[in-house]
Amino acid sequence: MTVRAILDTKGHQILSVEPDARLAAAVKILGERKIGAVLVMSQGRLEGILSERDIVRVLGERGAKVLDEPVSAVMTRKVVSCRQSDTVAGIMEMMTLGKFRHLPVVEDGKVVGLISIGDIVKWRVREYETEQEALRDYIKTACSLFPALGALLGGTPPFASLGAQNGAPPLNGFIPAFGRARAG
Repeated sequence: MTVRAILDTKGHQILSVEPDARLAAAVKILGERKIGAVLVMSQGRLEGILSERDIVRVLGERGAKVLDEPVSAVMTRKVVSCRQSDTVAGIMEMMTLGKFRHLPVVEDGKVVGLISIGDIVKWRVREYETEQEALRDYIKTACSLFPALGALLGGTPPFASLGAQNGAPPLNGFIPAFGRARAG
């Protein structure tokens, strides 16, 4: 799966502030939009990124007076970016190793989107749910085509009372091969 697929679902909207904007104004945008980072751009050019971590770090170092300073004094200048053709696995690794949660998407020198770790998690969860549903459908189809398999996976298994024959209590629907009780 690629970054393009996430952006096509999420959208390509980009929220940015100018480098000379006051930090307090950027903090207000982050709070109002409930986002963790904003791109710092000047005339369409990516100058940096301002994240919650940048703000917390500088507040801890210099106190509340820093809120009157320009964003350019606080932002991360060395911005790591990705392309739409990059894989989700690749950017997950990039974000983990770099210890950042937001990644601008750049094509031909132009910012075309912003991906967050939250976007990736949502995408992966949706992907797993789709895969799980496909497996359920596959098993249903297989069980209807092969009744013996259906019995093994959820019907009455031919060996359900096997334990009772040897003086042990019956298995009561427990299917040893799958470690679960059958439905019903």
